Amino acid sequence: MTGYSWLFNRPPVLNLPAQLCTRHDVDGIVWSPSAGTDDPPTHTATHNALGYIQASKQNRRFISCPESQSYVAIADSEKHVYIYRQPQTIGTDMRNRKTGKSLAHVSMQQVISLDSGDTIYGLAATNNALYILTCNKLHKYKV
Repeated sequence: MTGYSWLFNRPPVLNLPAQLCTRHDVDGIVWSPSAGTDDPPTHTATHNALGYIQASKQNRRFISCPESQSYVAIADSEKHVYIYRQPQTIGTDMRNRKTGKSLAHVSMQQVISLDSGDTIYGLAATNNALYILTCNKLHKYKV
């Protein structure tokens, strides 16, 4: 796996092994270990532009994603958490205003601003919720 830079680890969940996300060009590539020790890891997901996005986050402290790989959360050292969702198919006709080109997929981004300026000490992403640990509180956000 030379030539790739590490972005984050996703801890094991139930019967799934831990996964590793590395940067390849501008994307984040998620790898799962293979059963055999001599077998190469298996590519399991791609997070579009994640390598580019995380490079712009100079105050990032944690990166996490859920088992479903439906989004990635990047937490600053305090106050802000950024959520980047995987592209989703849209059911209506949407066009680029400048080019007129029809769009089939849309990616969404959200920002969570914590009320306090507390330091963020932990981040955990699940399929349905995002947990953010600060000094005085465990925040839960439905995603």
